[in-house]
Amino acid sequence: MEPIKRSFNKRAFTAIMAGLTALTLPFTGLILHGYSEGAISGDRHFWLMAHVVLGFLFVVFAAWHAIINRRALLNYIKSGVAGALPGK
Repeated sequence: MEPIKRSFNKRAFTAIMAGLTALTLPFTGLILHGYSEGAISGDRHFWLMAHVVLGFLFVVFAAWHAIINRRALLNYIKSGVAGALPGK
């Protein structure tokens, strides 16, 4: 029996990466809040850069996720918004 070869799933990868970055952003933000007093030390600089990079990656993966799933998103908006409008 030959193993089934599966192709790389871009939708799953994008959703997981957007979720992971979204979950880690509050963590780095809370740590930065703890370093809010005083000058920028090496530790504060590290967490600041981690927060900035994770924020940038979140925006990239969220945009990529919206582009990949644009048909489903547009259908959802059309059906959801049209159903929620008064007089319909």
